[in-house]
Amino acid sequence: MNERAHLLGAPTWALVDAGRMDQAAVLVEEALGQGPTDPAVVACLFQTRALAAYRADRLGAMRSDLDAVDEFSADRLPLEVSIRQSFLWKAYWSESGDHEKAKWWAERGLHLAEESGDPIRILDGKRRLALARARGGDLRGARDMLRDAYDLARGIGYVAPLVGSGVNLLVALSFAGDLPSGLALGAELLPVVSSPYWRSLTLETLAGMEFEAGRSGVARAHVRESLDIAEQSGQRERYLRSLLRLASMQIMEGETKSAGQPAIGGADRTWGSRGGLLVACRRALLAGATPVGGRGFD
Repeated sequence: MNERAHLLGAPTWALVDAGRMDQAAVLVEEALGQGPTDPAVVACLFQTRALAAYRADRLGAMRSDLDAVDEFSADRLPLEVSIRQSFLWKAYWSESGDHEKAKWWAERGLHLAEESGDPIRILDGKRRLALARARGGDLRGARDMLRDAYDLARGIGYVAPLVGSGVNLLVALSFAGDLPSGLALGAELLPVVSSPYWRSLTLETLAGMEFEAGRSGVARAHVRESLDIAEQSGQRERYLRSLLRLASMQIMEGETKSAGQPAIGGADRTWGSRGGLLVACRRALLAGATPVGGRGFD
Protein backbone atom coordinates (compact mmCIF):
# COMPACT_ATOMS: atom_id res chain seq x y z
CA MET A 1 0.00 0.00 0.00
CA ASN A 2 1.21 3.52 -0.79
CA GLU A 3 1.49 5.02 2.70
CA ARG A 4 1.46 8.64 1.53
CA ALA A 5 -1.71 8.08 -0.50
CA HIS A 6 -3.33 6.51 2.57
CA LEU A 7 -2.33 9.42 4.81
CA LEU A 8 -3.56 11.98 2.28
CA GLY A 9 -6.83 10.16 1.70
CA ALA A 10 -7.72 9.45 5.32
CA PRO A 11 -9.17 12.90 6.17
CA THR A 12 -10.96 13.51 2.85
CA TRP A 13 -14.29 11.92 3.80
CA ALA A 14 -14.50 14.01 6.98
CA LEU A 15 -13.71 17.17 5.00
CA VAL A 16 -16.50 16.54 2.50
CA ASP A 17 -18.95 15.66 5.25
CA ALA A 18 -18.06 18.95 6.93
CA GLY A 19 -18.70 20.84 3.69
CA ARG A 20 -15.03 21.60 2.94
CA MET A 21 -15.30 20.54 -0.72
CA ASP A 22 -12.31 22.42 -2.10
CA GLN A 23 -9.90 21.11 0.54
CA ALA A 24 -11.15 17.55 0.07
CA ALA A 25 -10.82 17.76 -3.72
CA VAL A 26 -7.18 18.84 -3.47
CA LEU A 27 -6.33 15.95 -1.13
CA VAL A 28 -8.19 13.39 -3.23
CA GLU A 29 -6.39 14.34 -6.44
CA GLU A 30 -3.02 14.43 -4.70
CA ALA A 31 -3.65 11.03 -3.11
CA LEU A 32 -4.74 9.48 -6.43
CA GLY A 33 -1.64 11.00 -8.01
CA GLN A 34 0.50 8.91 -5.66
CA GLY A 35 -0.68 5.76 -7.46
CA PRO A 36 -2.30 3.91 -4.54
CA THR A 37 -2.81 0.18 -5.11
CA ASP A 38 -4.77 -0.85 -2.02
CA PRO A 39 -8.39 -1.30 -3.24
CA ALA A 40 -9.78 0.03 0.05
CA VAL A 41 -7.78 3.27 -0.25
CA VAL A 42 -8.69 3.79 -3.91
CA ALA A 43 -12.36 3.02 -3.25
CA CYS A 44 -12.48 5.48 -0.35
CA LEU A 45 -10.98 8.21 -2.53
CA PHE A 46 -13.51 7.60 -5.31
CA GLN A 47 -16.34 7.56 -2.76
CA THR A 48 -15.17 10.85 -1.30
CA ARG A 49 -15.14 12.41 -4.74
CA ALA A 50 -18.59 10.92 -5.42
CA LEU A 51 -20.02 12.52 -2.28
CA ALA A 52 -18.47 15.87 -3.21
CA ALA A 53 -20.02 15.59 -6.69
CA TYR A 54 -23.41 14.79 -5.13
CA ARG A 55 -23.23 17.83 -2.87
CA ALA A 56 -22.38 19.93 -5.95
CA ASP A 57 -25.30 18.53 -8.01
CA ARG A 58 -22.97 16.77 -10.48
CA LEU A 59 -24.70 13.40 -10.75
CA GLY A 60 -22.79 12.30 -13.85
CA ALA A 61 -19.46 12.67 -12.07
CA MET A 62 -20.89 10.95 -9.01
CA ARG A 63 -21.99 7.93 -11.03
CA SER A 64 -18.59 7.63 -12.75
CA ASP A 65 -16.83 7.38 -9.39
CA LEU A 66 -19.36 4.91 -7.99
CA ASP A 67 -19.00 2.75 -11.11
CA ALA A 68 -15.23 2.81 -10.57
CA VAL A 69 -15.66 1.46 -7.03
CA ASP A 70 -17.99 -1.26 -8.28
CA GLU A 71 -15.18 -2.58 -10.49
CA PHE A 72 -13.53 -3.95 -7.33
CA SER A 73 -14.89 -7.30 -6.16
CA ALA A 74 -16.71 -6.98 -2.84
CA ASP A 75 -14.44 -9.49 -1.11
CA ARG A 76 -11.49 -7.14 -1.64
CA LEU A 77 -13.16 -4.27 0.19
CA PRO A 78 -13.78 -3.74 3.92
CA LEU A 79 -17.40 -4.00 5.02
CA GLU A 80 -17.49 -0.30 5.89
CA VAL A 81 -16.64 0.58 2.26
CA SER A 82 -19.44 -1.67 0.99
CA ILE A 83 -21.89 -0.05 3.42
CA ARG A 84 -20.88 3.42 2.30
CA GLN A 85 -21.17 2.39 -1.36
CA SER A 86 -24.74 1.22 -0.81
CA PHE A 87 -25.76 4.50 0.75
CA LEU A 88 -24.05 6.55 -1.95
CA TRP A 89 -25.98 4.61 -4.59
CA LYS A 90 -29.13 5.23 -2.52
CA ALA A 91 -28.44 8.98 -2.69
CA TYR A 92 -27.70 8.81 -6.42
CA TRP A 93 -30.93 7.01 -7.32
CA SER A 94 -33.00 9.20 -4.99
CA GLU A 95 -31.71 12.30 -6.70
CA SER A 96 -32.23 10.67 -10.12
CA GLY A 97 -35.87 10.04 -9.26
CA ASP A 98 -35.78 6.23 -9.18
CA HIS A 99 -37.08 5.72 -5.65
CA GLU A 100 -37.47 1.96 -5.94
CA LYS A 101 -33.77 1.54 -6.70
CA ALA A 102 -32.94 4.01 -3.93
CA LYS A 103 -34.97 2.00 -1.44
CA TRP A 104 -33.30 -1.25 -2.61
CA TRP A 105 -29.83 0.19 -2.00
CA ALA A 106 -30.88 1.62 1.37
CA GLU A 107 -32.19 -1.78 2.46
CA ARG A 108 -28.97 -3.42 1.30
CA GLY A 109 -26.92 -0.89 3.24
CA LEU A 110 -28.96 -1.49 6.39
CA HIS A 111 -28.53 -5.26 5.96
CA LEU A 112 -24.74 -4.84 5.71
CA ALA A 113 -24.78 -2.50 8.73
CA GLU A 114 -26.66 -5.10 10.76
CA GLU A 115 -24.12 -7.68 9.61
CA SER A 116 -21.37 -5.49 11.07
CA GLY A 117 -23.07 -5.41 14.49
CA ASP A 118 -22.05 -1.76 14.95
CA PRO A 119 -24.97 0.10 16.61
CA ILE A 120 -23.93 3.44 15.08
CA ARG A 121 -23.84 2.00 11.56
CA ILE A 122 -27.19 0.31 12.15
CA LEU A 123 -28.66 3.59 13.36
CA ASP A 124 -27.33 5.39 10.28
CA GLY A 125 -28.72 2.62 8.08
CA LYS A 126 -32.18 3.08 9.54
CA ARG A 127 -31.89 6.82 9.01
CA ARG A 128 -30.97 6.38 5.36
CA LEU A 129 -33.77 3.89 4.72
CA ALA A 130 -36.17 6.42 6.24
CA LEU A 131 -34.82 9.03 3.82
CA ALA A 132 -35.39 6.72 0.86
CA ARG A 133 -38.98 6.30 2.04
CA ALA A 134 -39.38 10.07 2.37
CA ARG A 135 -38.09 10.70 -1.13
CA GLY A 136 -40.51 8.03 -2.36
CA GLY A 137 -43.46 9.90 -0.80
CA ASP A 138 -43.93 7.97 2.46
CA LEU A 139 -43.45 11.01 4.72
CA ARG A 140 -45.35 9.59 7.67
CA GLY A 141 -43.36 6.34 7.70
CA ALA A 142 -40.12 8.27 7.24
CA ARG A 143 -40.95 10.67 10.05
CA ASP A 144 -41.67 7.83 12.49
CA MET A 145 -38.49 5.98 11.52
CA LEU A 146 -36.41 9.16 11.84
CA ARG A 147 -37.91 9.85 15.27
CA ASP A 148 -36.85 6.34 16.35
CA ALA A 149 -33.35 6.92 14.93
CA TYR A 150 -33.05 10.28 16.68
CA ASP A 151 -34.14 8.83 20.02
CA LEU A 152 -31.63 5.98 19.58
CA ALA A 153 -28.87 8.51 18.80
CA ARG A 154 -29.68 10.46 21.94
CA GLY A 155 -29.46 7.24 23.92
CA ILE A 156 -26.05 6.43 22.44
CA GLY A 157 -24.86 9.98 23.05
CA TYR A 158 -22.81 10.16 19.84
CA VAL A 159 -23.11 13.54 18.11
CA ALA A 160 -22.68 12.55 14.43
CA PRO A 161 -25.74 10.25 14.13
CA LEU A 162 -27.67 12.58 16.44
CA VAL A 163 -27.11 15.47 14.02
CA GLY A 164 -27.88 13.47 10.87
CA SER A 165 -31.08 11.88 12.15
CA GLY A 166 -32.14 15.05 13.95
CA VAL A 167 -31.78 17.38 10.98
CA ASN A 168 -33.50 14.91 8.65
CA LEU A 169 -36.32 14.60 11.18
CA LEU A 170 -36.58 18.39 11.26
CA VAL A 171 -37.02 18.44 7.47
CA ALA A 172 -39.66 15.70 7.70
CA LEU A 173 -41.57 17.64 10.37
CA SER A 174 -41.39 20.75 8.19
CA PHE A 175 -42.85 18.88 5.20
CA ALA A 176 -45.56 17.44 7.45
CA GLY A 177 -46.44 20.90 8.78
CA ASP A 178 -45.83 19.91 12.42
CA LEU A 179 -44.67 23.33 13.67
CA PRO A 180 -44.69 22.70 17.45
CA SER A 181 -42.57 19.54 17.18
CA GLY A 182 -40.30 21.08 14.55
CA LEU A 183 -39.61 24.27 16.48
CA ALA A 184 -38.90 22.29 19.66
CA LEU A 185 -36.52 20.00 17.79
CA GLY A 186 -34.80 22.95 16.13
CA ALA A 187 -34.12 24.47 19.55
CA GLU A 188 -32.48 21.17 20.58
CA LEU A 189 -30.37 20.92 17.43
CA LEU A 190 -28.95 24.43 17.01
CA PRO A 191 -26.51 24.19 19.96
CA VAL A 192 -25.00 20.91 18.69
CA VAL A 193 -24.99 21.24 14.88
CA SER A 194 -21.64 22.68 13.76
CA SER A 195 -20.88 21.01 10.40
CA PRO A 196 -21.40 23.70 7.70
CA TYR A 197 -23.66 21.55 5.52
CA TRP A 198 -25.91 20.37 8.34
CA ARG A 199 -26.04 23.76 10.07
CA SER A 200 -26.98 25.58 6.88
CA LEU A 201 -29.75 23.03 6.24
CA THR A 202 -30.96 23.26 9.84
CA LEU A 203 -31.15 27.05 9.77
CA GLU A 204 -32.86 27.20 6.37
CA THR A 205 -35.46 24.61 7.38
CA LEU A 206 -36.06 26.18 10.77
CA ALA A 207 -36.41 29.59 9.10
CA GLY A 208 -39.39 28.32 7.13
CA MET A 209 -41.03 27.02 10.30
CA GLU A 210 -40.34 30.22 12.25
CA PHE A 211 -41.85 32.23 9.39
CA GLU A 212 -44.99 30.08 9.39
CA ALA A 213 -45.21 30.60 13.15
CA GLY A 214 -45.27 34.38 12.59
CA ARG A 215 -41.69 35.11 13.70
CA SER A 216 -40.41 36.80 10.55
CA GLY A 217 -37.44 38.51 12.20
CA VAL A 218 -36.09 35.26 13.64
CA ALA A 219 -36.72 33.50 10.31
CA ARG A 220 -34.74 36.07 8.34
CA ALA A 221 -31.87 35.93 10.84
CA HIS A 222 -31.71 32.17 10.34
CA VAL A 223 -31.67 32.58 6.55
CA ARG A 224 -28.88 35.16 6.74
CA GLU A 225 -26.74 32.78 8.79
CA SER A 226 -27.56 29.90 6.44
CA LEU A 227 -26.50 31.99 3.44
CA ASP A 228 -23.25 33.06 5.09
CA ILE A 229 -22.33 29.49 6.07
CA ALA A 230 -23.12 28.13 2.61
CA GLU A 231 -21.08 30.87 0.93
CA GLN A 232 -18.08 30.50 3.23
CA SER A 233 -17.99 26.71 2.80
CA GLY A 234 -18.54 26.78 -0.97
CA GLN A 235 -21.90 24.99 -0.94
CA ARG A 236 -23.62 26.46 -3.98
CA GLU A 237 -26.68 24.18 -3.83
CA ARG A 238 -27.30 25.00 -0.16
CA TYR A 239 -26.76 28.69 -0.89
CA LEU A 240 -29.34 28.77 -3.69
CA ARG A 241 -31.90 26.87 -1.61
CA SER A 242 -31.48 29.40 1.19
CA LEU A 243 -31.98 32.23 -1.30
CA LEU A 244 -35.15 30.54 -2.53
CA ARG A 245 -36.36 30.29 1.06
CA LEU A 246 -35.77 34.01 1.60
CA ALA A 247 -37.40 34.87 -1.74
CA SER A 248 -40.53 32.93 -0.79
CA MET A 249 -40.71 34.86 2.50
CA GLN A 250 -40.40 38.16 0.68
CA ILE A 251 -43.14 37.25 -1.77
CA MET A 252 -45.48 36.29 1.07
CA GLU A 253 -44.75 39.62 2.77
CA GLY A 254 -45.37 41.56 -0.43
CA GLU A 255 -41.74 42.42 -1.21
CA THR A 256 -41.85 41.81 -4.95
CA LYS A 257 -40.22 44.94 -6.37
CA SER A 258 -37.14 45.82 -4.34
CA ALA A 259 -33.85 43.96 -4.68
CA GLY A 260 -34.16 43.00 -1.06
CA GLN A 261 -30.53 43.79 -0.28
CA PRO A 262 -31.13 45.14 3.27
CA ALA A 263 -32.65 41.81 4.29
CA ILE A 264 -29.49 39.83 3.56
CA GLY A 265 -26.55 42.18 3.93
CA GLY A 266 -23.59 42.53 1.61
CA ALA A 267 -22.74 41.13 -1.78
CA ASP A 268 -21.79 37.51 -2.27
CA ARG A 269 -18.17 37.27 -3.48
CA THR A 270 -18.53 33.78 -4.94
CA TRP A 271 -21.56 33.62 -7.22
CA GLY A 272 -22.40 37.28 -7.91
CA SER A 273 -24.68 39.81 -6.27
CA ARG A 274 -26.98 38.37 -3.64
CA GLY A 275 -29.53 41.03 -4.49
CA GLY A 276 -29.48 40.10 -8.18
CA LEU A 277 -29.77 36.39 -7.46
CA LEU A 278 -32.57 37.06 -5.02
CA VAL A 279 -34.56 38.92 -7.69
CA ALA A 280 -34.06 35.94 -10.03
CA CYS A 281 -35.26 33.57 -7.29
CA ARG A 282 -38.39 35.63 -6.70
CA ARG A 283 -39.15 35.65 -10.42
CA ALA A 284 -38.69 31.87 -10.56
CA LEU A 285 -41.04 31.37 -7.61
CA LEU A 286 -43.66 33.70 -9.08
CA ALA A 287 -43.40 31.67 -12.30
CA GLY A 288 -44.25 28.50 -10.39
CA ALA A 289 -40.91 27.06 -9.17
CA THR A 290 -40.91 25.03 -5.95
CA PRO A 291 -39.22 26.92 -3.07
CA VAL A 292 -37.55 23.90 -1.50
CA GLY A 293 -36.91 20.37 -2.69
CA GLY A 294 -36.09 17.03 -1.13
CA ARG A 295 -32.33 17.44 -0.78
CA GLY A 296 -32.84 17.74 2.98
CA PHE A 297 -33.38 14.00 2.83
CA ASP A 298 -29.78 12.87 2.23
